[in-house]
Amino acid sequence: DPEKIIDLLGLMGDSSDNVPGVPGIGIKTAAELINKYKNLDNLFKMMKEIPQKKRRETLLENKSKAILSKR
Repeated sequence: DPEKIIDLLGLMGDSSDNVPGVPGIGIKTAAELINKYKNLDNLFKMMKEIPQKKRRETLLENKSKAILSKR
């Protein structure tokens, strides 16, 4: 959905616009996460549901980057 693009970019970033995003999260992973959790707020509220330990840790370590990138 178009309203989810901002959340998607918050996760994956956009180097052409100098938006950092979360390292290691590309378009496929970002789309999967946003489709499942609907937005960044829900994603970070439901972090314990993410089965991949490394992905969960990376998201937690870079939460501030994702929120900043969304803005």
